Amino acid sequence: MPDHSESPEHAGYSEDCVQQEVTELQAKSGTAARIFDLRRIIDGLFVLYGVIVTIADINPPDATSTRPRASTSTCGRASGC
Repeated sequence: MPDHSESPEHAGYSEDCVQQEVTELQAKSGTAARIFDLRRIIDGLFVLYGVIVTIADINPPDATSTRPRASTSTCGRASGC
């Protein structure tokens, strides 16, 4: 059986060094997967929506607006019957 410990792909690297590099890459990959997890993005959007709704509820629009409002007559026309 041929000895692969001195093959060109592993030249200059010990088994411990290669294992440590693999472990570091797996940790980085796991971190990237958690950051871009679709569930986290959707959760963030729900939180943002909740914050916007809460702010809008705390600061409602002024009820005494200066805009003219349509008449509420029973005939259905804004000018009245």
